[in-house]
Amino acid sequence: MRAELLQLQLRAARGLGDMAKVAELHQAMAKSLAQEQPMNVEVLAHWIAHLRAVPAVDGHAAVGATGRLTRFWLGRRPGLKVVAEWMESCGLGPRRL
Repeated sequence: MRAELLQLQLRAARGLGDMAKVAELHQAMAKSLAQEQPMNVEVLAHWIAHLRAVPAVDGHAAVGATGRLTRFWLGRRPGLKVVAEWMESCGLGPRRL
């Protein structure tokens, strides 16, 4: 239920162009989903979207989670661009979340 509410808020914030709120909501989605399935690829997608929404974000937690999850899913820690392209190819790009 919490994830559905966050998803609705995310769509509204994206529609309004409030990228700071979008980043905040992606972070909340990642944390919420990670409680049930910590290594789910959708958790990684939300962390990536969080980092992409606000490039200057103070994201120690986001960067750490992204690194851990990309090593799990890709076997290495590539750059953000490579990971973002991979997420798009999986159908989990920021525009689809």
